[in-house]
Amino acid sequence: METDTQRRPRLMVTRCFCLTLRQGVIIIAALELITFISLITYNGTMLARAVHRSFLDPLVIIHDLLETIIHFGVAMLLVIGVWRERRHLVYAWIYTRLVVLGTDVFTMLIASAIHINWPYVVFALILIPIYICFLIVIRSYALELKARDKLEPVGETTSHHDVSQNDVT
Repeated sequence: METDTQRRPRLMVTRCFCLTLRQGVIIIAALELITFISLITYNGTMLARAVHRSFLDPLVIIHDLLETIIHFGVAMLLVIGVWRERRHLVYAWIYTRLVVLGTDVFTMLIASAIHINWPYVVFALILIPIYICFLIVIRSYALELKARDKLEPVGETTSHHDVSQNDVT
C-alpha cells in the first residue's frame, strides 16, 4: 500500500521538452504576454476605428479590450510567480486558465450549435490541446515549488537558481 510520500500526482511532467520546467514556464509566460500585448494593440486600433466610423460597435470593442487587459494581468501573475518562485501566484494562473478554458469550450459548443463558424472551431480545436499542455507543464512546476517549499526550513528563502559570487576567483 502506498503512503502519501510515495504517491506521485497524476499528469505531472518533470521536463518541458528539453528544458527544465521553470524554463518551459518562462517561455509559456512570454508567449502569453506577447499574445496579449498584440491583442491589446489590435483592440485599441479597432476602438480608434470605431470612434471614427459607425460600422463598428465601440462597446463590443471596449469589452474585448478590457477582457484582454485582464488576461494580461493574469499572465503577469504567472511571470511574477515564476520570477519570485511563488506557487500561490502560479496556482492563481492555473485556476484562472481552467475557468477560461472551460468557458471557451462552452462558447465553442454553443456557437457551433447555433451556426458553425469553421475558422473559430478550427482555431479552438488547435488552441485547446496546446493550453492543456501548458496547464500540465505549469501545474507540474507549481507542484515542484510546493515540494521544494516542504523541504526548505522555515525562514530560508534561497533560490535553487542563484549563482554564488564566491565561485569566481
